[in-house]
Amino acid sequence: MVGSKTGAGNGKSLYRVRVREGGAVVVERLELGEWIEDLVELPDGRLVLWNGRNTIQVVEAGNQIFSACIGCHAVRKEVHGVGPDLVGVVGGKVATHKNYDYSKAMAQFGGTWTPERLDKFLTDPQATVPGTTMDFEGIADPETRRKIVEYLEEMTQHWKDTKR
Repeated sequence: MVGSKTGAGNGKSLYRVRVREGGAVVVERLELGEWIEDLVELPDGRLVLWNGRNTIQVVEAGNQIFSACIGCHAVRKEVHGVGPDLVGVVGGKVATHKNYDYSKAMAQFGGTWTPERLDKFLTDPQATVPGTTMDFEGIADPETRRKIVEYLEEMTQHWKDTKR
């Protein structure tokens, strides 16, 4: 794990670096919302992150369920990756984030992303929104999908709380 005070985006990230034979083979960026001055791993595997001022965050392994999504999606309002940012997706209207060019299929899908609707989409994006440009087979495990939806709800609430 590597903390970041500067770097891609705003520098408020933690990077999980997978190393094989002495070299990095995969780097996954996890957006945290705070600069990382120092980090330490606890005996139970949790990470304690300090921003150098007044914030300490504890990152648990369960939160990493979303890391597969980070390759394409940001969890930061109006900061897009290959896919749109996912802040506010649960409970939000479909295909409405600013400055993101949604596929015609997604734009026509319309409605609101309820937890149930998002779960269905995560199960099989192509069957749920035929013609979507999301190149992803889906997630068969309902527990994994549930955790992703919960994580997205938590991130949205965190974003709302920090904006007050």
